[in-house]
Formats: sequence, C-alpha cells, structure tokens
Amino acid sequence: DHLTFNMTDPIAGELAVRQAIAYGTDRARVIAATYPYSPLWDTYLPPDHWAHATSGVPQYDFDPQLARDILTAAGWVDEDGDGVREKNGVRLHIDYYTTWATLRATVSQIFVENMADIGIEVEVFALSPGILFASDGPLFGTHEFGIAQFAWGVDVNDDTLFHGEIFESQSENNVGLYNNPAADGLLAEARALGTRAEKLLYLQQHQALVMTDLATLPLFQRIESPPPVADAGPDQTVGEGTVVTLSGEWSSNAAAYHWEVVEAVGPAIVLSEPDTATPNFTAFDDGVYTFRLTVRNGVGATASDEVVVTVNNVAPTLGVITAPSGPLAVNTAVAISAAFSDPGLLDTHTAEID
Repeated sequence: DHLTFNMTDPIAGELAVRQAIAYGTDRARVIAATYPYSPLWDTYLPPDHWAHATSGVPQYDFDPQLARDILTAAGWVDEDGDGVREKNGVRLHIDYYTTWATLRATVSQIFVENMADIGIEVEVFALSPGILFASDGPLFGTHEFGIAQFAWGVDVNDDTLFHGEIFESQSENNVGLYNNPAADGLLAEARALGTRAEKLLYLQQHQALVMTDLATLPLFQRIESPPPVADAGPDQTVGEGTVVTLSGEWSSNAAAYHWEVVEAVGPAIVLSEPDTATPNFTAFDDGVYTFRLTVRNGVGATASDEVVVTVNNVAPTLGVITAPSGPLAVNTAVAISAAFSDPGLLDTHTAEID
C-alpha cells in the first residue's frame, strides 16, 4: 500500500505540504499495525526488486517537528488556535480516499492522528472498491481527491517498467497526474534499451526524481511471514591447492538458496553446485575470494550474507636429492637431480644448487 498525491490538488499539489506529510507520517507505526514483517520502502520499488535504487533517493524518516517547520516556512500557520493551519484564509484540509477495508481503516486512523499533530485536517472517504476504482470514479475518472491510499501489485523480477510508468504523464494509470518531463525522459531512455544492466541507471534516477517530487509515499508491503535469515559461515584461511567447502545455514522458512562469487582477487575459480548448502572449489593459487549466499522465502523476501576465503601461498616441498655417492675424478661431469612438489598449480619456480 502507498499514498498517491493528487498533483493538481490545490493543497496536496504543494511540495512543502507533501514533504510535511512524508516526515509527519509514522510509517513504522503503520507497519507495526498492519504487516510487521514489511520492510520500510524508500522508493516505489521494493528493496529486493532488481532495479531498486540504492542511493540518491531522499529519506523521509518520521520527524514531526521537521514537518511542522516545513509548513511554517511555507506560510501555513494556525492563526486562530483551532489546531488546523491556514494560509491566505485557506484551511490546510485534505480529502483522503481509500476503500472501506478494515486494513485501510487502521491506516487512515493513524494517518489522521499523525496529521492532526502537525496541523493538517484530514477527511477520510472510505468507499467500496467498485466506486473507488471505477473508470468514472475519483481515482481514474474525476481525479477529485487529495490523497489516495491503495495498492499496486509488484513482481520483483518484472522487466515491463510498469511501476515506473505509473508516474508517466500520459499513462492512464497515473491517477495522481504527476507530470515531470525529465522523469518521462528517463523512462523513455530505459524503454529503448535491451538489458537490465543498461536500463538500471535510468530507472534508479527515475526513482530518485519521483521520490524527490514526492508523487507517492510507500507505506507497507504485504508480507505475511518473517524474512529469511542467511548465514554464510565464518571467514576461512586456507593454503593453495586446498579443496574449499563453503558451509551455509538459513532459517527454516527459506525456500531457495544460491551461492555466487562477488569478488575474486586471484585466478578464476569454479564453484560446484552453487544451489546447495555446501558447494566447493579448488584454490589453485593464492588469492582472496568473497562469496555471497542469498536465500529466498516463499513470498519472495530475500536475505544475504557474505564470507571471505583467503588463500595463502604454500612453500614447495623438496624431495630426495640424487647424486653420486662415491669419489669422482677431477673435472668429471656430475648429474644431480631433485624432485619437489607444490600444491599451487599456477606457481612458477626457480632452483639453485650450491
């Protein structure tokens, strides 16, 4: 669930008001009252989505005093002492539309209390889904709302850009009427590219822009069970030539797991059976390797842990030296040989006899 702001509304369309709402909404309390296992989203994509922005996105931590300061600086002041701010004779009043579901009533009650604490008056309209989402209803038809609370389904492996297109100016799903040509341009650039790696930068910049403009405020993700726990085991130090076995553990609610090499300083290695608990590899030469174990539960939540394996050089072992044992005549050529072994298959060697 999230809040969609009507960018054409005379109140919700003001950035300072949206910023105050974002800082003034106790989303941790909302999560605790609805889906306690939900992560706190900082953009319109979930944290485990392949395109989730990991930097550049503003953080709207709960800070009601900052919310009050923003409103005051924007000219919204409670002049008559009734608890509701005004500006130019207009009360800071917002119409909040959602469905009549019990879950939404829980959220809207918290929201009304949070907003009253910073001087915003909220009127809740709890409608049947058939009315709220009708083609001629307040969201997709008339757009006569200040804030709407509802949910979009999300697939963390989705490549269609649907969740970005919700904020595209010409999209029929852009119920908040968000319009930023720069954001549209980023989506167009991403749409023209083929691979995820090529699209990623544009989609991350799009998230940063949408969240800076505050077209939406994520509330919670409907996660019924706790996220999984991953343990990649302790770091290891081994000698070259060793067959190294990784040993992972995870919580009982993990449905799938996978190992991968995330950094290799040294010769390439091949990890056997990466989808098992104990894959192994042969350390052909000295180096440092970082492996990541990722586990996923049945509803798509993931957890990761990393382990570092340091492979040290091992000195060669000298075998028996073979040489004539009896006396020899002066100037006689003598053949001396020796064998040695080295577990480092890629090591090079020099030998001296003195």
